[in-house]
Amino acid sequence: MAQRLDYRRKVLATLLFLPLLLLVATTYTYPLLAPKILPTPSSTPTHPAKAHTSYNEFSLTLPSGDATVFTINELLNLCLNGNSLTITKHYALYGNAQEYQYLSNCNPVEISTSQAARSRGHCSDFVQYIYYADARLVPQYSTETYHQKIQECPHSFYLHGEYPIHELFLGTVDVVDGHIRSLLDLTQAPQAPPPQRVRNIWMPNWEQIRKEEGWIIRASYMIACKAHITCTAIQKYLSDAITQQRHQTSEIENERRFANSTPILQFMSHSSPDARSPDHASEQQQQQQQQLDRFNQFYHAYGHSGRKSSGAIVDCWLRQPDWPKLVVIGHDAFKAFALPVIKNGARNIQLFERVSTDKLDHLQSTHGVHLCPSRQEGYGHYINEARSHGAVVVTTHHPPMQEFVEDGVSGILVNHKGPAPEDYQLMGDYETVGVNVEWENVCNAVKRVLEMTLEARAEMGRLARLRYEEDSEIMAKNLMHLKKEAEESTDTAFDGFDFLKLLDSKFAATHRA
Repeated sequence: MAQRLDYRRKVLATLLFLPLLLLVATTYTYPLLAPKILPTPSSTPTHPAKAHTSYNEFSLTLPSGDATVFTINELLNLCLNGNSLTITKHYALYGNAQEYQYLSNCNPVEISTSQAARSRGHCSDFVQYIYYADARLVPQYSTETYHQKIQECPHSFYLHGEYPIHELFLGTVDVVDGHIRSLLDLTQAPQAPPPQRVRNIWMPNWEQIRKEEGWIIRASYMIACKAHITCTAIQKYLSDAITQQRHQTSEIENERRFANSTPILQFMSHSSPDARSPDHASEQQQQQQQQLDRFNQFYHAYGHSGRKSSGAIVDCWLRQPDWPKLVVIGHDAFKAFALPVIKNGARNIQLFERVSTDKLDHLQSTHGVHLCPSRQEGYGHYINEARSHGAVVVTTHHPPMQEFVEDGVSGILVNHKGPAPEDYQLMGDYETVGVNVEWENVCNAVKRVLEMTLEARAEMGRLARLRYEEDSEIMAKNLMHLKKEAEESTDTAFDGFDFLKLLDSKFAATHRA
């Protein structure tokens, strides 16, 4: 305990001087810094942050109490509800010091995306890498900043989600006389070794890969597959000799440039922040009957998505007035479903549009059967959240949805009516991406649930939770291995407090001078 308190005193003491430290460091001490620590600022800035001569407007958030790291759920909240924060598992930074901090040190995994792209699904992806692989999430920056970054941190992995940053895929670095320099201007001595590609990792939602984005697959160092179907479909794309030949002679420069490149395909497994209350075990012992009763409560949430078969679920329930109550949560739920619900006098359907986080958590935890019959998914965080709650998961008999459960054991699979292709989907040329799910499919699956005793449903939910924990453990091991690989490239163990120590050393050096 004393060591933890001493740590927090040191951090708080450093933060007390942070405005002064940043001002001194950026104004007076550039010549004293090693070239690989901090690049010289451009004299003609192209990004608003570059115009600042001092970085003294900031706020910094630390874990509460004696903790030195945020929980995954705290990281999710910072990602979702922050204002383009820089987020590590040790602290979150906001203000005009963020870009300086991004360029001043290297994390094993670097992630850059705007706040607009930090949806619940995307944040649920990123926080796993922040927590287990010491990734750093930063705002989106200018092309110039990214070019400087890859010079300073050539051995880091650069992780991309649904919105890959093209500048990082097009950048290369080279080692010449022990120095890393950018080859973006393509100038190099004839005897120089070939350029090293930036180690970009793309973690795509397979159904969202557009046909014009095929070059990004080949430009990647690694494709991190959240689901097995992603690796399967992309392997078929990479093995397509006709497409590769077309790219070799393409009029599109990026297709030609990367036509002969092949990424590493790596199944990483994946997970979602644990939606179950930390006090669940004690609550379960105290309220055993209530825990059983929840397995006769049905729940469906679709957010803003039109691919969750929400209409099919409501149509099924309208035909079954004697079934247990169904809760439906989603954008414009009243507009979409209120009229047929009222017209049919359905008293067993309850609609919600916007609910608070606490209300959402309550509804998820008190409803033990989660209906997730998606037509298509990139991963399926709402399915995984259901597993984390120990709910009966009712989802589609099609990948990746079917990867979450074993039919009749840890969930119930919903049959479908066949393919529902969308023209823009690149992977649709190699696998069936989307399918049609009708009300009859939903009703048949729900009937299987209703035929089970509450005790049998509870056991199915327990096994779903077990599968969630097993998949989460696989993902955690893979992400820790990714961090280790980045550390081995530099022969240096990563220090998550490096930035604060760097500031502290600058402050001491300034006073010695």
